[in-house]
Amino acid sequence: MAESSKSKLYFGIALVAILLFSLFLILQIVLLQRTLRVVVNAVARIAILSIKAPPTTQQNALDTSTWKTYRNEKYGFEMRYPKDYAVIEGGPDSYELQLREGKAISGTQTPLLEQVDVKAKTGEVVITIDIPDNTNLGVVSGEYEWWLRPCGQEGFATILTKEKTNVAGYKTLHVVSEFEYPPASPKSTRTAHFYCINFPRQPIIINFGEEFQEQANQILSTFKFTK
Repeated sequence: MAESSKSKLYFGIALVAILLFSLFLILQIVLLQRTLRVVVNAVARIAILSIKAPPTTQQNALDTSTWKTYRNEKYGFEMRYPKDYAVIEGGPDSYELQLREGKAISGTQTPLLEQVDVKAKTGEVVITIDIPDNTNLGVVSGEYEWWLRPCGQEGFATILTKEKTNVAGYKTLHVVSEFEYPPASPKSTRTAHFYCINFPRQPIIINFGEEFQEQANQILSTFKFTK
């Protein structure tokens, strides 16, 4: 009986030791996963932060001699774009029309007075200039109030970074945001850049997808206000 009791005792100790060792391994795996996740996120943020503000024409020897010029007299800005691109103007969007009719609109969407798309010859929109209607929207409060004013009601999904910069001589907030595609889409997410320009006369939002970043930055380097 004594030998049997000892065997049971040893078996119990061994079982407890195995359980504790297994628990230790599980905790190590969890900690390793968390560490890897932190490292991956840190690397991703460093990569995004390394993206510099749009290049200026002085910094970049871009030849725009054959480019066309788009000028918007109503809102006082102009830009140049490749001759084989097209500029498409759009009037008030559906949210702005609803607002004018006194109807409620989504709190995450900015009603637009006008939208200007620059399209490549493939028909894809390379860069968009949005003219938001901020007249009936509350002022964004907080430390970055003047930075966020142009983007006050923009429907950002996941904000990856926010960076203060300058576009065409005016204070600007550069927001990098990630959006989810519909479930049926072959792509899962899309990263977009937003330049929210605090132009006193009329705040302007310039946005483009990361896949068009090079072409969009070239166009953005020619953007300027005329009034």
